[in-house]
Amino acid sequence: MNLSLEDLGAAGPYFFTKDLQAKPQGHMLKNPAYGKALRQIAQQGVSAFYEAILPRIWWM
Repeated sequence: MNLSLEDLGAAGPYFFTKDLQAKPQGHMLKNPAYGKALRQIAQQGVSAFYEAILPRIWWM
């Protein structure tokens, strides 16, 4: 089976290189959207999760 990075969905580029090798141990994984969500929750409280973040996930 020949897979491409796109076949792996959003997680593909996060965990694998362009030649479908696992990123090396110690590689820093960056997820700006997750960081933004955590900052929003820290600033606005748990209501930011239930009223802003979670509804966006459900309706994607």
